[in-house]
Order: sequence, then structure tokens, then C-alpha cells
Amino acid sequence: MGKVCVIIPTYNNGKTIADIVTRVHAITPDIIVVNDGSTDHTHAALHQLPFIIHRIEYGVNRGKGYALKQGFRMALALGYDDAITIDSDGQHFPEDIPLLLREHEAHPDALIVGVRQLTADSTQRRNTFANRFSNFLVYRTDAPSCSRHAEWLSSLSAPACQSSLDILFTLRSRAVIISRCGLDGCSD
Repeated sequence: MGKVCVIIPTYNNGKTIADIVTRVHAITPDIIVVNDGSTDHTHAALHQLPFIIHRIEYGVNRGKGYALKQGFRMALALGYDDAITIDSDGQHFPEDIPLLLREHEAHPDALIVGVRQLTADSTQRRNTFANRFSNFLVYRTDAPSCSRHAEWLSSLSAPACQSSLDILFTLRSRAVIISRCGLDGCSD
């Protein structure tokens, strides 16, 4: 397995971002946080962390898809081979990262999708389909089957790919191998 980082897009998650980043840091110091124009205290929370992370921050909210693309661009520039994405609102458990990495080792040419065990009762109805399908992913940047996922993902044009679900559908339509990994993360 190559060099792996964790990309954390965030928008107005000042209450949860420090906890999420700290829990990810307990697993790996290779973290890229993309502050997507937050207007709450997310910026301050990130700057108060007692360890160094890579940060991208801009003043206007551009959407999760844009934030992910910026994170992929930085991951490539820093020489990472693989990237895991995780939300910053507490819906994903950083402790599931080793499960994704094991699945990635078993299927090195696949895009790994962490599938949370959700019911309509455990998440807002409008988010159920998308949450079952997306958000917690391992992107292989140099797999033969997809010819550098992250490079390609970072060049996707808006508005075609504004969410993880859009990216996943686009990758699947291009015959990228996708493997599922069951996770314990849940939505409040």
C-alpha cells in the first residue's frame, strides 16, 4: 500500500471538527482539512489543535464536491498515493479507518466505499439514500483500473460532481471497480 492521507472537508462544524481531527490523528498524522468557507468557529478550532495538519481554507462556501476536489489536489501535490475521505460532523467514526485500509489492501485496484448500517429511523429521511451510498471512501490514486482516481477527481468540473454521490456515480459510469466495506458509523 502506498502513502495514505485522510481528507476532511468541513463547513460550519466548529463543534465537532477538533474531536474528529484529533481522533483521525490518533490513527494517522497525514491529514488534510478543507475548510469550505465556514462562518462559525471552525477556523479557530482548527488553529487551536495541538498538532500540525495540512489545511486549505477559503472564505466562501463552494460545496462539498469542490472541497473534496481541493483536498485531492493537495494530496497529489504532497505525494500521497491514496486518500480516505471522512465527514467532519460526527456521522463517520474515524476508528473505522483501519477497516477501510484492510479492505483496500485486499482490493488495491478498487475504490472502497464505506457503507454505514443505517435505517430511516437513524438518519434524516432526505439523507438516507445518499448516506447509504457515499461519503466515506478510499480513493486509489494510481490504480490501473482507473488511471489515477485522485488526479481525475481533482479535475472534475462543477456542477457535474458536487457531492460524494455524484463522484461515485461518475466513477462507476467509467467502469472503476468499487468495493463495499461495512462500517459502524451512524447518523444522529
